[in-house]
Amino acid sequence: MEGFPDGQLKETVEEMAALLNDPENPPTQSMLHAVQRHRDVLEDYKVDFKRTKACVCLLWNSYTPDGRETALRVPVSIVVGNFG
Repeated sequence: MEGFPDGQLKETVEEMAALLNDPENPPTQSMLHAVQRHRDVLEDYKVDFKRTKACVCLLWNSYTPDGRETALRVPVSIVVGNFG
């Protein structure tokens, strides 16, 4: 996703997943669960980032160039809707 600073976290999750592919040390259920949980957290962060970015953009665009606030004419569903 554009703008989301997920490089290090994504790399860490991928490294964790790579450790599960060692044939000499098969993964335990808790290891599989931990990697899946980290993937889920990364996806949650992406969704939250996208929602926050949308809200910031809406607020940023609600001001005129001279700093006066304008009325936001955006449906609430856009701001709090499903971004997944």
